[in-house]
Amino acid sequence: MSGPSSFLQDAAAAFSFSIPLLLFTIFKTCSANAQPDYITWCNKTPRPTDCRTLIQRFYPLAPKLDTLKNNTSLSKTERKLLDKHTDHQQKVGDEHREHPVKQHQNRVVVAQDGSGNYRSIQEAVNAAASRRPANGRFEIYVKKGCYNEQVKVEGPHAKDITIVGDGIGNTVITGDKHVQSKKPHTSETAFITFAAAAVSLKSESNQSIYYKCKFEGYQDTLYLYPGLHFFRECYISGSMDTIFGDSTAVFQNCNIFLRKHVIGNEVVVAAQKRSRDDNTGFVIQNSRVTLTDELKSSLPRGVKVFLGRPWGKYSRTVYIRTYLAQGINPQGWTYTDEIKDGNFVDYAEFENTGPGANTANRIKWRGVKNINRNEASKFSVRNFLQGGSWIASAGIPYTLDL
Repeated sequence: MSGPSSFLQDAAAAFSFSIPLLLFTIFKTCSANAQPDYITWCNKTPRPTDCRTLIQRFYPLAPKLDTLKNNTSLSKTERKLLDKHTDHQQKVGDEHREHPVKQHQNRVVVAQDGSGNYRSIQEAVNAAASRRPANGRFEIYVKKGCYNEQVKVEGPHAKDITIVGDGIGNTVITGDKHVQSKKPHTSETAFITFAAAAVSLKSESNQSIYYKCKFEGYQDTLYLYPGLHFFRECYISGSMDTIFGDSTAVFQNCNIFLRKHVIGNEVVVAAQKRSRDDNTGFVIQNSRVTLTDELKSSLPRGVKVFLGRPWGKYSRTVYIRTYLAQGINPQGWTYTDEIKDGNFVDYAEFENTGPGANTANRIKWRGVKNINRNEASKFSVRNFLQGGSWIASAGIPYTLDL
């Protein structure tokens, strides 16, 4: 073992993993004793070639990670990494078990093989009307599989529903149209992949939570109607207006992967729509915005990548302590055909990092600005979502303040 520390750190940064989680993933993947398993797993990551190289390098070592602490040839840095792995292995395992969120007594199972209560997710959602109690949350556990259906969570029986899957890439909801969550009072979703060519998720709900979900699309991946929405540790991929709508939403510890648009020369993260007196907006906090290799290669041919554009005259989007990758246009923000004057927008940045975080050449609109800590605190989960009163009941990790 010759100095893997910097290699691990680079790989962890590339995959947006912590080093303990990266080590744990390698260990669990390789100890399965099936080389095709890690190839399949790597193909689901943003950089499959680098992933395969990483695991091939550590494959002989991975099953013995737990015994390496006695190796006297390890450097201090290497030993520290392995100590972190040992200390965090149980924690990471708990975070990635099948049901990481709080389980509820009122629970049904969806399984394509017939081993559950229902074979489709929609059947389970519809069953909430007759199976749920007068008060309390109704949980739907969706076993591993690819569910090709348009799921609608709507109507009075759709209040307080939790949908839990078997993990990103394991429980997949896909379809020709889109998956939509419509007008329940609260909803929670965890460990599920939503995939669609157009809108992947349309939500008209209030106090909705999405934890460790993956949303895959091209144009208009997430369509968020007015209401409070909280996304934690989610993976979101898209091209034009990846996140759009008029809602109050915070994306915390999320990974946003931008891909080349099928048509046109612009890629945009957020297109928020807000009326002048509304307190809505999108907040992207402690997250990462990166570009796929295909998108990077198209930049010399005139493709431009922006943080946001105004869908409405008073559009609001705030980036807080988020990594902005190389390739984001220095202008930062752009206009639409309908709104070319951005003086009424509220586009703010606070303590972002990465090559794309330099604000020196941002577009010269009155509404584009850097903000200080006091101003940024207005967009915390505590203040912007009033999250202290409703997120805790989901049993997921979250940060109330900056």
